[in-house]
Amino acid sequence: MSTKPLIYKAGTFVCNYIRASPSKITLTNAQRRHCPSSKMIPVGMRKQALRAPPTFQVMAAQRIAVLDAAIAAIDLREDANSKKLKKRAQHLAEKADLERQLGQPDQAQLGGSSSAAIRDEASIDSTVPAIGSIPGITRKKSKRKKGPGDPSPQSETQGEVQLSQPIVKAQIPKTRERYPRNAKAIATATITAELTTMKPPIVRDPIVPPSAASGGVPDPSPAYLERSLVAPEHASEPQHILLVLDLNGTILYRPDRRRPSHFLERQSTGEFLDYIFARFQVMVWSSARIENVRLMANKLFPGPRRQFLVAEWGRDRMGLTPEDFVRRVQVYKRLERVWAEPSIQGRHPLREAGATWDQSNTILIDDSLEKARSEPFNLVELPEFKGDSEPTDVLQRLTMYLDDILMQKNVSAYMRQNPFKTVDDRVSSEEE
Repeated sequence: MSTKPLIYKAGTFVCNYIRASPSKITLTNAQRRHCPSSKMIPVGMRKQALRAPPTFQVMAAQRIAVLDAAIAAIDLREDANSKKLKKRAQHLAEKADLERQLGQPDQAQLGGSSSAAIRDEASIDSTVPAIGSIPGITRKKSKRKKGPGDPSPQSETQGEVQLSQPIVKAQIPKTRERYPRNAKAIATATITAELTTMKPPIVRDPIVPPSAASGGVPDPSPAYLERSLVAPEHASEPQHILLVLDLNGTILYRPDRRRPSHFLERQSTGEFLDYIFARFQVMVWSSARIENVRLMANKLFPGPRRQFLVAEWGRDRMGLTPEDFVRRVQVYKRLERVWAEPSIQGRHPLREAGATWDQSNTILIDDSLEKARSEPFNLVELPEFKGDSEPTDVLQRLTMYLDDILMQKNVSAYMRQNPFKTVDDRVSSEEE
């Protein structure tokens, strides 16, 4: 037996035409599928293939309905952000563009019924007349010798029609105009206007005092007031001072409370943080929830800087009851809670020598005087930061103020006689 591989040569497929009649040629189903010369339309698609394509008016009306539904869905959302509002502005612009185009008259219909009657029915595009129907242009025919069975010249001109007026040139309206170069600025202005006019501002509950179980409204203790009344004493070298730093409203601003990691920093925040971490022991104490405090700290203190924080405290460290914790109550940052925390006392650089944190070496930086009601002379009150530009670099002035406090043995006594001011007395007197 031969071991040579068998080679099969595929023959060319031949379409076998079956002649049914002298004037009609039909194919079998198999021949229709395989013969490239035959173009078949499926049975279920014949009506759809013969159906006229939708007009611009129909498609525009359908698109407007879809845009209306999308705009209504965005309006129903209570948590619509700037991205959703920008999308809504794009929908409104597209809808207005479509309505404007629908309001324009169709130039192709201005020619009246006379121009429609003279269109060439054999042409594929009904808006463009055929060559034979345009005056002055004749279809070239191949010349051949006249035979005995050819018709007479009179029979060729029987179907010709003399036009009384030239055919009106069809004009197709523009489907869409290009946006101007400043379209992005226009869209931004539109979104800003909608943000201020579309939704009313959210009305928050008023701030109420805490309950007695949460500690009520504190007052300075007699021992605290007595120690703050002593004369300030200047030190020969910089002292170890604990800096309790607030976040929102003090060194940053959160436009959206639901996104704590998205905030705006106050002017010179980076330089201020470099300054305090090099000279002070720093901890964070915010009235926000602890999970939000950690998200803000992740972005505000990147890298190894966060490891130098003495502590990260939130709303859970203010001694509130579960009922007051979820309510909008006035909170108080009692520094005695900081001084009573063993983990914080263990971070004092001279703890082995018996040194502790107290009112003589602790500073609270906050934008609320009421929150420091229990220890008012340990507070550096800053104007509340709301994300706007400020005429005075507050944090730069604060660094100069802290340079003086570093050389004080009792910061509460010094700050009682020399409170922090954002503007010099000389400048304020000159303005008056």
